[in-house]
Amino acid sequence: MENVLAWHVWLYAGLALLIIELFTPGFVAACIGIGCLIAAPIAYADMAIEWQLTVFAASTLLSLFALRPIVLRKFYQSSEKVKTNADSLVGKTAKVTQDIGPADKLGRASVDGDSFMARSVNGESLEAGSVAIVNQIDSTVLILKKQ
Repeated sequence: MENVLAWHVWLYAGLALLIIELFTPGFVAACIGIGCLIAAPIAYADMAIEWQLTVFAASTLLSLFALRPIVLRKFYQSSEKVKTNADSLVGKTAKVTQDIGPADKLGRASVDGDSFMARSVNGESLEAGSVAIVNQIDSTVLILKKQ
């Protein structure tokens, strides 16, 4: 065990952190691992521990602020934006359950079994039982368009 030198420790720590990154998101462990791997040659050159720590800190910070945003943009990007909450209702069909009158008179409509206040997109009447498309959402009110 006495043959383990400082550069071995930096190298093993760097490799371990790169392996840990495979199981964790965010590319933080890899940035610290890169700092360890860059500090290893400094330790191999028998430079003082202060230099090793300085190079480690500088290279870790540089990889965190320069390399990490690039990697996150490139590899952690979702190709399909998933609509959630109210945004998921836009484009769905709604069944009018209470008459919607002209001139912004509110009625009720049901989408996927949930009841919402509703009005028509251009002030036209929609009768109970008719089917419409959710055009947009204004706060908690569905704005419907005739199908």
